[in-house]
Amino acid sequence: MNIVRYALLALLFIAAFGTASAAEPAELAATCLVKPAEAPKYPEREELKRTSAWLRFKLTFTQPDRAPKMELLTYNGSVGLLEAAQDYLKAYRLPCLPAGHDAVFEQVVDFEPTPEVAGHKASFLKDSAVNCLLTPEPMSVWQTQQTGRLVSQKQWGNLLVEMTFTAPDTPPAVKTLYASGNSAFLGAAREAISKYRLPCLRPEATPYTLQQQFSFRGAFQDKDYTLKNMGLMTFLRAAKDLDKLPVHFELDAMACPFKVSLKLYQPASPNQVDEVGPSVPSRAPFLDWLRLLALNIGPEQFEAVFGATSIITVPCGSIEL
Repeated sequence: MNIVRYALLALLFIAAFGTASAAEPAELAATCLVKPAEAPKYPEREELKRTSAWLRFKLTFTQPDRAPKMELLTYNGSVGLLEAAQDYLKAYRLPCLPAGHDAVFEQVVDFEPTPEVAGHKASFLKDSAVNCLLTPEPMSVWQTQQTGRLVSQKQWGNLLVEMTFTAPDTPPAVKTLYASGNSAFLGAAREAISKYRLPCLRPEATPYTLQQQFSFRGAFQDKDYTLKNMGLMTFLRAAKDLDKLPVHFELDAMACPFKVSLKLYQPASPNQVDEVGPSVPSRAPFLDWLRLLALNIGPEQFEAVFGATSIITVPCGSIEL
């Protein structure tokens, strides 16, 4: 009998090569906080997979020469990036802390594999209720399997949900947009969702809706697929059934050349497509079209790159299909 461990990744769509940052705490920390000279570093495999993370911690300093106690408030990313963030925060010190006093700060560590979307991400987060989102600790799924059945066991799974918060102290209403993987995977994700809270949501406020992706990767998965940045023509050559969506676009009228960020969900759900840089209204029909396109790839590759982000460079010219 085999006991197999599966990593559970929670990827919240407030975002998504190779930069990481930690926002400064305020007041006392700004006066004397000592932190590592370099920003947190991507673990090699997470950088290769272009995994993003947005992690919010409560740091409690009790001694000026000791590392803070850490409490994870918001988990959005992978276990590997969480461990990298914790290692980074362990080096924090607060030498000006008065004797007999404690100091408590919140600290965000942001791993962003696609620097081009950082501005859009920061704009979304500014004054957003998601800044107070409380999530459970990351979990793993352990599944007992009979010897010989492991070959037929799926080594991946994805769950895409829409969560709507209507009160600060109750779990969100959940709408499933896409689900793959076995019952153990999906059950673990749904149990985690039941513990999500949005405590800063005012009782009289409009309901707050977020999309959330959970991804599961088995310990015996031997391939990592990634979605690279590419030019528009490369993306279109890899797209599926373009002839079923006849279009005509004059890119010259869209302030070309420009870039867009595409998070791949099709054919399960519309792609998330955002402009990189200032918005140009004339691009709207073109962006809507990109939200409909799927790649011509197999099921295993699709599950591996589900929710992955590609920066697509759009040239001048025209598209006639």
